[in-house]
Amino acid sequence: MILGAILDKFGTAGGAIYVGVCMTIAMAALLLAKTQAFAFLFAIAFGFSIVISTLGPPFMTNDIFGKKDFGSIFGIVQVFFVAAGSLGVIVSGVIYDLTESYRAAWIFFLCLFIFSMVCVLAANSMKKKMIRRIKNISDKKIG
Repeated sequence: MILGAILDKFGTAGGAIYVGVCMTIAMAALLLAKTQAFAFLFAIAFGFSIVISTLGPPFMTNDIFGKKDFGSIFGIVQVFFVAAGSLGVIVSGVIYDLTESYRAAWIFFLCLFIFSMVCVLAANSMKKKMIRRIKNISDKKIG
């Protein structure tokens, strides 16, 4: 409910920032987990961020690409979400087998997560620039 309210009020950028902060706190807590308090902090922060996997794809697809051809575009977006989730388990296992620790996997996934949030923010920024260009072109034709 919290992420839904944030997405409704602040759009894709606000949601990405909120999830980015929560996931970064979760991963930092996981990497620093030497006491039970860090485990609880991880669980809470991760819980607040993981909802992006259900709310994010349809909301961000609509927000960034619009309603035209939504089904086709959303299908492509969802393939990447599902593929990333499926590969994550395999990659975690491979990293553990190579290093005998999940620490490297968590750092790797944190870096990938930060990269994905940067991509979402960049796509959102490009959408806003495109809207401004279209508005400027239409204003010139009218004026």
